[in-house]
Amino acid sequence: MAIDPVSATPPAAASRETAVWEKESGDFQRLIRQAQEEQDDQKLKEACRGIEAVFIHHMLRQMRAAIPQGGLLPGSSALKMYQDMLDESYSALIAGSRDNLGLADMLYRQLKGQAGGSGRKAE
Repeated sequence: MAIDPVSATPPAAASRETAVWEKESGDFQRLIRQAQEEQDDQKLKEACRGIEAVFIHHMLRQMRAAIPQGGLLPGSSALKMYQDMLDESYSALIAGSRDNLGLADMLYRQLKGQAGGSGRKAE
């Protein structure tokens, strides 16, 4: 059974999010492959942090979509754009912090194991 990761959004928005995710995942795949070929632990860790940041951003976007609209400020496209930019900044901060979700660390260990270990140590 397939689960649609963007089921809480309208079809047009879902297709935009899918296109963005496909572009981002292609970028991350290229970064990961490059880091593994160069045996660069630091690049691999950065790519894993980027993947975690994208995951957190999608999570925050879905959480914000679940909040009823209304209140003091009318919902405009500019407000939505700034909220999305704020969520993206929060995502990068969370993924880069010491108290992150741990997804980047798990991905790093798994990908490093697939590459058979690398020569350079990350700090």
